[in-house]
Amino acid sequence: MKKTQQLPPLRTLLIFPFAVAIHLFQSNSTALAATEAFNIGGKEVAIAAPDDYCFLDKKYPGDARLLSILSQANPANEIITMITPCQGLKKWRAGEQDTLDDLMSVQVMRSTIQQDFTATEKNTIQGICQGMNIYPKEHMEQLMTQATDSVEAGSQIKVNNNEFLGVVEQDQTTCYVGVLQNLIDEFGKPAITATVGAPQVLKGKLFFQYISADFENEQTFSQLVNRLQKFLGTQAELN
Repeated sequence: MKKTQQLPPLRTLLIFPFAVAIHLFQSNSTALAATEAFNIGGKEVAIAAPDDYCFLDKKYPGDARLLSILSQANPANEIITMITPCQGLKKWRAGEQDTLDDLMSVQVMRSTIQQDFTATEKNTIQGICQGMNIYPKEHMEQLMTQATDSVEAGSQIKVNNNEFLGVVEQDQTTCYVGVLQNLIDEFGKPAITATVGAPQVLKGKLFFQYISADFENEQTFSQLVNRLQKFLGTQAELN
């Protein structure tokens, strides 16, 4: 018998306090790549999903719940959109799949949403990356714990440990920062989640892009970095 579940449980957290570094310096289909436009501080910015990925949609109760809990965890940021494989999303909404374990998130800081970073793009990104390299690991993990406390209060997730890995990769355009989270999902199953995040300026607006998936082995972060690089490249070409 098919299991139906109106509010699908959560696993992936995608919580990342990039904000600290700055102070230092849809559809239910399984269609191919989709693009949505968002108004960010008066600028229209297009975000393209990878092939066979779909945007979460607040009209679905489970989607709305996930977006709400993650927004409450980090109120300094506004989640513009979240993206996940279409096939898994369709099953999750129908209660045929327990969790969404492959998620991308596009966010902006509320305090910078009206600012234009066109003239300072390079220095802004460099400053954030430098901050991520020098900010104390213990303090970053403390900030993350505060955020995960909020997630625990609004869900059945139990976060056992947050490990801030700092900058795990850097290229000519940005840096990629890693986080490892050890948790118990809403089904009581243990999980280790890897998240990689990177700042990016699109049409003068400062974005923070994240990708998260189950941690499998030492190659997981490299794979996530590669995927995020392609995602950022697509957004840069589009805008």
